[in-house]
Amino acid sequence: MLLSILFIFSYVGSTDFQLIYNINLEYQKILFLGFFIAFAVKTPLYPFIIWLPKAHADSPLAGSIILAATILKLATYAYLRIAITILPDASLYFSPLVQTIAVISLIYSSLATIVQQDTKRLIAYSSIGHMAIVVLGIFSNTVIGIEGAILLSIGHGLVSSALFICVGVLYMIELTLD
Repeated sequence: MLLSILFIFSYVGSTDFQLIYNINLEYQKILFLGFFIAFAVKTPLYPFIIWLPKAHADSPLAGSIILAATILKLATYAYLRIAITILPDASLYFSPLVQTIAVISLIYSSLATIVQQDTKRLIAYSSIGHMAIVVLGIFSNTVIGIEGAILLSIGHGLVSSALFICVGVLYMIELTLD
């Protein structure tokens, strides 16, 4: 992402959003790939999903709540603000690829969710599936899809945080019973 930002600065002479809308398609493709890889790690999409289940399983309860409620939503905002808005032609060009990656992420995370024994990992893998659906909505290139993705992203932030709070309560009950 840093290389893409530096490329925009060298090409346009600024990183002001008002000035960088006139980038030709070939440069948009290069920039889109740079930004997309960074956002796919943060979303997370397959094959960049390795960090999320481990982060949820190893972090304390408050860390899992913050991660689920806010950090995953940063990539959603970035897709909307940068990929769709600043690089619209490349976004349309790469939409089938992004949708394919999102479907693979959804299937993989759904299958991985089924076999989980740890509750925090289960919620983490289901979060990957939810965020894959958000990415599908964003790159559906329709207003309804984008609005649905925004609503699902907000709903996911509330529900997954509540699930982690429930897991924390269950852990506390288990500790008091032992």
